[in-house]
Amino acid sequence: MNQELLEALSELMKVSFSGLSRPIRKNLVVLTFAFILVLSAVRSGQGRLSLAALARALPTQGTAHAREKRLHRFLKNPRLDFRTVTSSLATILLPPGKQFCPVILDQTKSGSAQALLAAIPYAGRSLPLACYTFAYPLTEPALKSQNQLEHIFLLDTEASFPPGITAVWIADRAYARSLLLQQSEQEQRPYIVRGRKETIITYQGRRMKLGQLYAPSRKALRYKNVLYHAHRKVPVDVIVYYDPTYAEPWYLLVPVAYRKLLETDLVVDLYRERMQIEQSFRVWATIEREPKVTRVVPRKLR
Repeated sequence: MNQELLEALSELMKVSFSGLSRPIRKNLVVLTFAFILVLSAVRSGQGRLSLAALARALPTQGTAHAREKRLHRFLKNPRLDFRTVTSSLATILLPPGKQFCPVILDQTKSGSAQALLAAIPYAGRSLPLACYTFAYPLTEPALKSQNQLEHIFLLDTEASFPPGITAVWIADRAYARSLLLQQSEQEQRPYIVRGRKETIITYQGRRMKLGQLYAPSRKALRYKNVLYHAHRKVPVDVIVYYDPTYAEPWYLLVPVAYRKLLETDLVVDLYRERMQIEQSFRVWATIEREPKVTRVVPRKLR
């Protein structure tokens, strides 16, 4: 069984990850094998997934210490190219002919390590495709704020997609910042972002809070050409949906330019799916990482 899995992984890497060097592909095979082995077993430490546990499960010769050193060397290898891995994952995960890909954007943490995550919804779960890890306070000289880091993360992830693939980013209220929405408008980035109900908007010449838009029960309403934020006034469509079983209505922001693509019912369905699979992001909170800005193999696509 283990030998069959190793052979299948080796063939997959050879076919779909040809852009990586042979040593990198070989290490990805044994690391993926160890990851599957550890996840399929009962773990100690309240189920936490550690690098030490992965190292012990590597199907390689040598002592446990030697395997752990090999794992750390591989993860720090500058030839492990983030974009190439992401593009290779896309060829596996995305059916041919797809132009747009829903991508979930979120943040989680493990101790002092923070992680920005991008993942695609798949069969009721999410498949991670990109990850940046960092810690507070930011120590990278070129980074002025986390807002800047998040913007770089979006651009870097998008640059990894195969030609012709466009991400539709789906995010919660933490990303309902007018600057990020304005940047997305300028960069022609489709998105579905849940807005903050306290944010000042302008609709049909009337200045009000986003939460003052009428939200009927179990019926999605689309408010077109809303100006989001008191000062930046970013043009968006707002799709309001309220289910009495929810704590409060959803105020979903979408760019005006993608009105035909992001139809009202589709927007609600995509955001509902995001809420249903949010649990899967918590798996990432169990992974121990270095508390610094770094790029990790996963990423998004479709």
